[in-house]
Amino acid sequence: MAPSFIVSGVTASVIHISDSKALKCAFREHVSEVEFEQTVLEHLGLHRGIVRHFSNLHEGQITLEYYPYDVRRYVATSKPIPLELWALQLVETIIFIHAKGVIHRDLSPRNMLTSGGNGGIVLCDFAASSVNGKRQADIKPECRFYHWHTDRTEIQDDLFAMGSVLFELSTRQPPYAELQLEEIRRLYRAGIFPLVDSLFMGKVITKCWMGNYESAEQFRSDLVCICVLFHIAY
Repeated sequence: MAPSFIVSGVTASVIHISDSKALKCAFREHVSEVEFEQTVLEHLGLHRGIVRHFSNLHEGQITLEYYPYDVRRYVATSKPIPLELWALQLVETIIFIHAKGVIHRDLSPRNMLTSGGNGGIVLCDFAASSVNGKRQADIKPECRFYHWHTDRTEIQDDLFAMGSVLFELSTRQPPYAELQLEEIRRLYRAGIFPLVDSLFMGKVITKCWMGNYESAEQFRSDLVCICVLFHIAY
């Protein structure tokens, strides 16, 4: 097949190069960030919740397993979203990377990949991540997935973003989709977040946003309880 463009981000473009592989190519000024991402992926090793990577043949390039959708594009379709499955898969992956000393720092549906349906999701794009407190680049996450406070831990950075991810999966829209970025920053700094009372996972979303979790394990415990109670009730 002929190579085809998939997406362009802050640090690189991604090209579909075969039925099963994609190539991430760093922009000239961001080679070090993509090289760092390769190091992070090697540090994490194989895991079902992390995009598979292959040998790095050229500086500033990473060969990755190909997926037809990032989760944001999938959510924007009318296809069904396996909310419980994806939420539980995601938190298990976050627990794994945190145990390895990695904080993703840029969690959002655009940095998650899926084949669709019940095929599950995997994390990608670790260029902004930190490993044991060290990082290569100070890349800011999407505004709606960033807490805008200085008194949170790095782990809570990921957990805050998890709340916004679950909101987008639940509503098919990111938090405050109708507002401008400066207004979102103002509201977040004031601890004012979108209403979630009607959402199945509203309680865990709020606790993520309010910084009530100190670890992904705590989040998983609440998430499992909510899923169990939901199925008992219905």
